[in-house]
Amino acid sequence: MSLTTKKRFVMKQAESELFVPKENELIACILGSPGRNLHEVDDEKGEKYLVSMPKKFRETIYIKRGSFAFVMPIEEGVKVKAEITQILDNENILYLREQKIWPKRFEVYAEGIIREAKRGIVIGDAIRHDVIDDDMLPSSDTDDDDECDENDEKKNEDNSMSDFSDLPGSLQICLCLKYCISEKFI
Repeated sequence: MSLTTKKRFVMKQAESELFVPKENELIACILGSPGRNLHEVDDEKGEKYLVSMPKKFRETIYIKRGSFAFVMPIEEGVKVKAEITQILDNENILYLREQKIWPKRFEVYAEGIIREAKRGIVIGDAIRHDVIDDDMLPSSDTDDDDECDENDEKKNEDNSMSDFSDLPGSLQICLCLKYCISEKFI
């Protein structure tokens, strides 16, 4: 398998699958990168140490401070005590939280990425789910979209573009476009 094919496979797997920690795997937060393939992490137990990134992730998936990953402790490590087994995206974090696997220590981060927290819709202890995001609503030029005048519609029908029918083709198109723009049809 070529290097490009391997990279595509790893990226597709990371984007499409939801992972749960296997036996002996821990969830850790990336604190920084002191070296090329080494990362300092803070795991769910509160321990800070270095982890290595396996070759399949190198130069394929980039992680930054504050990202989360599954790490597998290694026995022979003195400075490097674990290896990254999977890098978690927001979707996977929410899935782990839903499955009650997400550590309480990192709960603040998980609460920050849920949709309600992004909207700031918390009323007392209850979270409202009946709100539509502004970006999901259609754009409107005016606030009075419901108040359409039938008189304006009749006026537009009376001022039809039949006035341009006796002009040459290119001039007719040009004037039609100008008319449509001025009447805000386009």
